[in-house]
Amino acid sequence: MVPVFSVLGLVLACSWSSGLQTVSGRTFVTHLPGFHGPLPFEMETGYIAVDDLEEVNLFYYFVKSDRNPAEDPLMLWITGGPGCTGLSGLAYEIGPLAFDIENYEEGRMPRLVHREESWTRVSSVVFVDSPVGVGFSYSTAAEENEWSDTSATRRLRAFIRKWLVDHPEFISNPFYAGVKPLINLKGYSAGNPVTTEKRFDDGTKIPYSHGMGLISDELYEETKESCGGDYVNPRNTKCIECLNAVYKEYKFLAIKSWVGNDAVREALGVRKGSIGEWNRCQKYIKANYGFDVPSSVPYHLNVTSKGFRSLVYSGDHDLEINFMGTQAWIRSFNFSIVDDWRHWLVNGQVAGYTRAYANNLTFATVKGAGHVVTEYKRKETWAMFERWIAGQAL
Repeated sequence: MVPVFSVLGLVLACSWSSGLQTVSGRTFVTHLPGFHGPLPFEMETGYIAVDDLEEVNLFYYFVKSDRNPAEDPLMLWITGGPGCTGLSGLAYEIGPLAFDIENYEEGRMPRLVHREESWTRVSSVVFVDSPVGVGFSYSTAAEENEWSDTSATRRLRAFIRKWLVDHPEFISNPFYAGVKPLINLKGYSAGNPVTTEKRFDDGTKIPYSHGMGLISDELYEETKESCGGDYVNPRNTKCIECLNAVYKEYKFLAIKSWVGNDAVREALGVRKGSIGEWNRCQKYIKANYGFDVPSSVPYHLNVTSKGFRSLVYSGDHDLEINFMGTQAWIRSFNFSIVDDWRHWLVNGQVAGYTRAYANNLTFATVKGAGHVVTEYKRKETWAMFERWIAGQAL
């Protein structure tokens, strides 16, 4: 996952200019292969050229709020990885569409269904394929296919500024992600966020795994002994073997089959020949990504210290970026606690635990959720978002 606030913090430094010129291609999507009937929401896709020569084009999916698009918040959604498509957020996490995975048969057109627990019920959302090379975003200049925190930030800054030129009716909406107020910035949310500080991201994985019962007492003791309590810098091969015993991977089949269909690409307005093989997450981008911002923690601190609202949430069964590490960097801010550790409820059931800090910072765990929290617990995360975006306590 990209450290979101190496992106957000730098985007905050930009200024708004109503004199920007854009070169974009927009498609208003009313029907999609695999979905029965017209879409019950307003959807648009398109490209935004984010460089002067119009060689770098970021693709987006935009879904208007069901409630009141003229006044509801506008959110920019960036999927992590780095290198994963915004379509993943739309179809697997917070959007109004979902694949019917239970009835999916490989080789056949996947079926899409409408999802009620969508964040677009109360907020308009722009899902962007970032950085370039992800999803349907592309560059016609080979030298522009370079990936780093700073290059992704620069292009996202240009993207949102130009997108708002094309959509001036949203300039005054409350905005959640990050550009300088004049676009009415309100805050941000970050789910299981990477910081790129290994002491937070990796150093707590083994104690967390043992505490959650994910590994045996024997494996824990063996790992602790062979690694000497340092799980970030393995000191011998035995330590490496123990650490490797914990990690697992998963696949998404339906989305790739659906996106590979020519009728789907035509409906989405994808430019023919602009990309090669489509993958939900491009492994070569992650392998070649330059993490040139060493830590996102100072950016979180900078933005929250200015009073922008923030919601940081973690699945309590996520090993990749576990809540112990996330809590550690939040505590390092030394913000006072305004609402101490307590459970939060959905339909009378405990959905997780939360703590509110000064400077409008809210931390929450989501019970039973793994790394992609909004995929595992859609109903609960929808309730969490609805309350937070309305300024209510969880």
